[in-house]
Amino acid sequence: MDPNNDIDSDLVCHGKDTNCPHDPENDIDSDNICGDVDSCPLNGFNDADGDKICEAFDSCPFDPKNHVDSDMLCMCLFCVC
Repeated sequence: MDPNNDIDSDLVCHGKDTNCPHDPENDIDSDNICGDVDSCPLNGFNDADGDKICEAFDSCPFDPKNHVDSDMLCMCLFCVC
C-alpha cells in the first residue's frame, strides 16, 4: 500500500475511495454525509431544520431560527396545529 495514495489512512487507495476520500471511517453513521463534513458524524439524524446544529445539540430541532424571539418556545415548521 502506498501511504501517499491513501489520504485518510483507511487502507483504500485514493482512486478507489470515491465515497469519502477524506473520512477514514467512510461515513460510520451511514447517513450519506462523510464524517469529515458531517456535523454529527456518529448520528444518522443530523439536521432536520437546516440550521447547521446537530439534532443531538439542537434545542429546537424543527425550528431553523431556534426560538428567535427568546420566548423559549420553538416554532415548528412541520407540525400540524
